[in-house]
Amino acid sequence: MSETSTGKIDVQTGPDYVSATGRTRMNLAVHHIMGAALFAKHAGKIEANHRGEQLGEFFSEITWNVSATIFLSVAAIEAHINEIFLEANVYFSEHDEQEIAKLWERVERYEILYKYQEALQLNDKEKMPKSDTIYQNMDSLIKARNALVHFQPQWHYEEKSHRKIEERLKGKFAPSPFMDSGASFFPNKCMSHSFASWAVHTAMKFADEFNEKSGIMTKSIKFEGLSYKF
Repeated sequence: MSETSTGKIDVQTGPDYVSATGRTRMNLAVHHIMGAALFAKHAGKIEANHRGEQLGEFFSEITWNVSATIFLSVAAIEAHINEIFLEANVYFSEHDEQEIAKLWERVERYEILYKYQEALQLNDKEKMPKSDTIYQNMDSLIKARNALVHFQPQWHYEEKSHRKIEERLKGKFAPSPFMDSGASFFPNKCMSHSFASWAVHTAMKFADEFNEKSGIMTKSIKFEGLSYKF
């Protein structure tokens, strides 16, 4: 899937509208973020359809959609930076391609956000401050994704790693309306449309921030009335 093409993709999902334009080689960053937006929308529909009800079997479907949103939102961010490095002749044209290829061999296995910082340095730009809210939110989203992918069941009274996720995420979105106060924050209360929507926006805002700082403009994304470059 390396053929280059130019085109536009539009998806109407009720009140949410996702649009992508740009030059691609069948790269998947845009498709991942659009998929994330669709799963977030589905989670919202299920919540709305069962508003005011007690916890029921429908919550499993919410969990599937929210989890898929988290996975795809982070996958979009990882794919985005990978695609940039693998099109060095376009995005790092001032550097020797073999030099970039050697750098890529070194950084490919590193953490996602490290790759973004390396790309900024290559373009002689300042790194993204790790204390910035946009950076911190993306780091928190990645950690939540990792905790879901490598999930380890923990008793409520000894949720050590889950507590760390809670400390990072609590207050950033509305918890599930179907969970009572005694439920654990992660993952139970996190399975909400609000969390899914926050994840999509977090990924988009991070990509936009990076693109603005780096001068790399690849694609344009619209979600819930907001527009970001991706």
